[in-house]
Amino acid sequence: MSDSQTVKLIVVGPKKSGKSAICNFLSGYKEFSNEYRPTMGLRICECDREMQSMEKVSVELWDISGDRNFENCWPAIMKDMNGCIIVYNPSNINHVKELEFWYKTFVQKNVKDENCCIFAHCLSSDELTKENPIPK
Repeated sequence: MSDSQTVKLIVVGPKKSGKSAICNFLSGYKEFSNEYRPTMGLRICECDREMQSMEKVSVELWDISGDRNFENCWPAIMKDMNGCIIVYNPSNINHVKELEFWYKTFVQKNVKDENCCIFAHCLSSDELTKENPIPK
């Protein structure tokens, strides 16, 4: 990568999983809200990061709506992606069941497995129960 390299990471997962909160955190956004506002299609957060192997990398976090009504946009969004972050709420059993769908749709044919990570995101550990632990 050169000094001015741009890395495109797409952030996907079910509705209300916390994708926007993760993007805000990773991009350094300081103000957080507990108010739910669904992403309409796509939102791009940009930030610069200094890496050990290079001076500076421009990171684009593509915050993709979990609403499947926007599914027809996904092929264009996946173009030139370098990695994928799948976000889900482990306390929501439907989110757990959807993990395979998000992996197959966005990762399996588009990036190497090592360029994908899965974030289990919930508001508090109180949401996790013995009946619904983080899957292995």
